Amino acid sequence: MEPPVSPLRSHQQHLRPFDGTHSGGSSPLGGERSPRSSEDGTRERQSPAELTQSRENSVHGPSALGGAMHAMSPEMQLSLYPLFFCEDRHESAEVCREGAGVSRAEHAAEVSRWRMKERMKTTSVALVMCLNIGVDPPDVLKISPCARMECWINPLAMQPAKALEAIGKALQAQYERWQPRAKYKTQLDPTVEDVKKLCQSCRRAAKNERVLLHYNGHGVPRPTSNGEIWVFNKSYTQYIPLSVCDLQSWTGNPAIYVFDCGGAGVLVDAFLQLAQQRGGLAKPTPRTAATSSPNGAAADQLGPRVAGDGASAPGAGAP
Repeated sequence: MEPPVSPLRSHQQHLRPFDGTHSGGSSPLGGERSPRSSEDGTRERQSPAELTQSRENSVHGPSALGGAMHAMSPEMQLSLYPLFFCEDRHESAEVCREGAGVSRAEHAAEVSRWRMKERMKTTSVALVMCLNIGVDPPDVLKISPCARMECWINPLAMQPAKALEAIGKALQAQYERWQPRAKYKTQLDPTVEDVKKLCQSCRRAAKNERVLLHYNGHGVPRPTSNGEIWVFNKSYTQYIPLSVCDLQSWTGNPAIYVFDCGGAGVLVDAFLQLAQQRGGLAKPTPRTAATSSPNGAAADQLGPRVAGDGASAPGAGAP
């Protein structure tokens, strides 16, 4: 029993043997030479049909194989062509399901294009560090052992002011590994006014590009259920709440927010509620941050500052 002959092998049966000579305008494989040469040695221009034929011959062989190509299954013919971005997921945004009662506008909103029309850069980064080194927030329950490292730096291994500055520089160095060309600005244990100036300055520098805001609140109380984070007053005697509504209005869009603090999930919920209230279009109206604590009482009073090398960290607060 003879082995079955594959379609590709059967193509070779149509090829004529090459005797070392060329006849007329024929090539050794039976197709026309491309491009043709006239008797005086000049090259003749080919017609579009001849160009198409020569291209097919260069990929699939001479035109004598046309019958064999038709004898191949569609899957085998398709395997001879390179495929790039031809799957359904690449064409999903191009095909409109108007026949199913879906308009083109609705379909475009339903399925986004897989190619990004434009790239957005993070050109400005704001780092807000509310560490209050040496003082535990009133709502923190101390356990032993507990995590103490901030950006791989032990804040208790040096004086508070130096530790705060070293941690701020270390955090900036970590972000610079991702985006070395961005402009970085840091606020250490800031007030509400300091945060406002920082956010507005970053937005002016970024223009229409993205702003990244990193907030470290390991030295202040946890965020409130109303979507408020905590900063300090000028004399470092009170914790002052700052609403994410104000924060977003100062930072503008587009922006990325990184909240490195306990209970940060309530801030995500606050942003979602804020987006629903505005409908994604309304311009926010900033609210003035009131001096209040999470339970609605007066702000927590802080004790005297920690002494040593001009440190400006607040003292211990009463729970």
